[in-house]
Amino acid sequence: MVTAVLLAGFIQSLILLVFLFSRSRTQPLFWSLTLVHAVFSADLILLIAEHEQWLNSRLNASWALLYPVLFFLFIRACLTQEKITRRAAVHFIPWLAISALIYDFSLSPDSVVITTRHWIATYLILLVYLIYNVAAIRMVWRYQVEQKTVQANLSRENLWLMWGVCAGLIVAISTIPLQVAFNTALPLPQLFVSLFVFLVTYLFLVKPELLNFEPLVQAPTEECNESELDVELGRQVSLLMDSKQLYLKSDLNLQSLAKELGVKPYLLTQVLNQQLGIKFYDLVNQKRVIHVCELIKQKPHKSVLDLAFESGFSSKSTFNSAFKKYKECTPTQYKSALERLN
Repeated sequence: MVTAVLLAGFIQSLILLVFLFSRSRTQPLFWSLTLVHAVFSADLILLIAEHEQWLNSRLNASWALLYPVLFFLFIRACLTQEKITRRAAVHFIPWLAISALIYDFSLSPDSVVITTRHWIATYLILLVYLIYNVAAIRMVWRYQVEQKTVQANLSRENLWLMWGVCAGLIVAISTIPLQVAFNTALPLPQLFVSLFVFLVTYLFLVKPELLNFEPLVQAPTEECNESELDVELGRQVSLLMDSKQLYLKSDLNLQSLAKELGVKPYLLTQVLNQQLGIKFYDLVNQKRVIHVCELIKQKPHKSVLDLAFESGFSSKSTFNSAFKKYKECTPTQYKSALERLN
């Protein structure tokens, strides 16, 4: 039964690997997931060989450490929209070092006497696993907090998926104590990872737009002087937004607004924060809400949601959240109040 389950996971992972590889030319981020499936497929086939006693070695003894590293690199690539370069190889040094520390156990586990060195390696695997998991969580949290500086329409689905990846890694390692407690031959960590990786891959294949993240603006290493952050630029921002009604564009972001003004995105962020005292998200959505209110008066028979989309909002949740924030009531309540007045 165990072999059948592992074999099913291996075949599933192999099929997804081939499919991801074929799609990676059009979506570079699929390269990361292709690598995850390559490692997982090899991991499963080695487990099958061990269970069927085809091999006396445990070459994958430290491979549990590869998953948080690979998913950390994947999350970082998604949030920064930057390609994974050769420099990322430095993240695999801890895994190589730990593998060297337990080389004898990996080659011949039955003939090795477990010593302090092996226990240290075990604790190091757990420690490094948690470090990369925490680093991934911190990265997603930072993006969630700071995305208001670059986006007007906040994306929830793709962020929830990133949180799901982080949670999946935690649950995967949490299954190890369960396997020990129940003394089961079923490889619970691998079974969960198989389900988890399949689910994540399926979602990205069905909805590749979930991989679209607006990269955060990198702040300059030195503070800009006051002449660069003058009131004039702040005035130009307001004039440009009103004269061209840029807020009506649903895909408006900090980069596109900075391009219209002919300034660097980080400089625009500083102008908004220091001169106007407002975040990009609030600047755009305040104007959108005002525009919706005007349209409600002009087109009372049209649905409020249609008017919201016409005003630049791209999702119902973002619109409702913004409307409540700036008008302290729901769109329906606002429309009803207008109808009573008329």
